[in-house]
Amino acid sequence: MSCLAEAVMSLAYEYESKERDIRARTPPRRLIGARDVVVGFVGSRIQLTPTQRDEITNILRALDVAEVRHGDCFGADAEFHDIATTLGLSIVVHPPVNRTLRVHKTETTLRPKPYARRNRDIVDAIDVLIACPKESEEQPLSGVWAAVQYARKRGKKVQLITP
Repeated sequence: MSCLAEAVMSLAYEYESKERDIRARTPPRRLIGARDVVVGFVGSRIQLTPTQRDEITNILRALDVAEVRHGDCFGADAEFHDIATTLGLSIVVHPPVNRTLRVHKTETTLRPKPYARRNRDIVDAIDVLIACPKESEEQPLSGVWAAVQYARKRGKKVQLITP
């Protein structure tokens, strides 16, 4: 089993109800039955790699997702939105104040905010953060990495998917 698969399974079973039917011989379709999870996403303005797209899809399918939240920018946010739409998930958009970088997705859209504030709002509203930076090493001036650090400080589960 890959490290990602183990991490997803660990994350999913952590949220699962203690009253889970232990008699079942096969894993449930949805790994989290008793509690819907709110998933946030942060990513760079470049396109996701095929591996990142596949891993995002697998994570979202493994969790019992109540809604997803993202920052409404070109690149990774737009692709994440399309994946969530394909899976039929409820989406909340946290747009930035810079309108030129927005993709203007039309689901539930909140008031635009500066990037750092918007990313903190996403983290504060979620249970799990999926982060797809454009680099494998942590970068000091990256909004994605700042969101990851903030999520960890707040005790949120972080699924980091590097290129």
